[in-house]
Amino acid sequence: MLQIKNLHASVEDKDILKGINLEIKAG
Repeated sequence: MLQIKNLHASVEDKDILKGINLEIKAG
């Protein structure tokens, strides 16, 4: 299982993701 909490990403000084939680269950 892959867990990502408070994911943050920015492109060209623009925030595109804020406080996103992802949970991926494999198989």
